Amino acid sequence: MNRNVDDAGNVETLKQTVVQVSTIVERLEARSAQAVQLLGGGVAVLEQGARRLNEGGERFAETALQAIRAQAHEAVVQGSGRAVGELQQQLQRSSDTAKWAADALAEQRRLLTAAQSTLIWKGLIALGMGSMLAAMGCGFYAWRTLRDVREAEFPRDILRATQSGVLVPCGDGALCIKVGAKPKRAGKDGEYVVLTE
Repeated sequence: MNRNVDDAGNVETLKQTVVQVSTIVERLEARSAQAVQLLGGGVAVLEQGARRLNEGGERFAETALQAIRAQAHEAVVQGSGRAVGELQQQLQRSSDTAKWAADALAEQRRLLTAAQSTLIWKGLIALGMGSMLAAMGCGFYAWRTLRDVREAEFPRDILRATQSGVLVPCGDGALCIKVGAKPKRAGKDGEYVVLTE
């Protein structure tokens, strides 16, 4: 979201700069038109004066008119040169601003790409670790369930032996086991007696 806000701000700044440059160009064109009009009016006035002076001496009028035209031309050239120079400076500043904005946008894009790449890797690592933890939790639950089932089998066997009469209370809290007339032995060394079923 910050990227969108920064991009919009940079685009807006660039738009404002273009509008300012356009306004400056329009003003320079208007000034140049006014200068030409003023010069045109001045030339007309000079021509009228020259006609009046024609009676007194055509040569003097022509020399004066040429000098005035040269000065007017020089003034126009100087004014246009200054105007063009100012326009070039404004265009250079606008170009520098646009280049700076483009460089800033490129840097932001590079940083965002790096951040996205980092986030993707972190997400994949977190997903892998989460999957491992879930698998370990399921394995632990299965192991615990099997252990609980095994532990539950022994009391069930005791209950069955009690219900069938193989295991009975004898009195004074003792238990008696029914082994039959010829008890069978179990174990490597016969250390166990098999209960009669």
